[in-house]
Amino acid sequence: MVLMTSSVNHIVGETELTLITYISKNGGFFELKNMTVSEKGFGWYLISLSIEDTNTLGELVLHIEAENADPTDVLLEVKEVSIEEFSLFVDEIHTLQGLKNIASTTNKLTNKWIAGDIVINMSGDGVEEFTMQRGV
Repeated sequence: MVLMTSSVNHIVGETELTLITYISKNGGFFELKNMTVSEKGFGWYLISLSIEDTNTLGELVLHIEAENADPTDVLLEVKEVSIEEFSLFVDEIHTLQGLKNIASTTNKLTNKWIAGDIVINMSGDGVEEFTMQRGV
């Protein structure tokens, strides 16, 4: 999510903007990128990243501009994680959702993390292979 503020007073969130997005991967040159943007209200916008956006390890920088709004930048980090690290991350999400009492397992042979009726497939190379299913 990104907040786009008024270029007049630099405080008030601007709505109904058409965002222009640029991306730089791992210190590379910025490239104009047509990203999916959803306005959420009060000047906040959700920018959806694709697999192509996150396929390079290192810093991922977004530069966002719009008419009548201050430009803004977002710095993210794309990194590899082990199955164990990912399992801990998912376990934290489970805890936040109040599902802590559901036992979870990580199967290194099938590369699946399972907790109750939630299964996350961790096979493959990259986030495009991670899937979450209910009722499996």
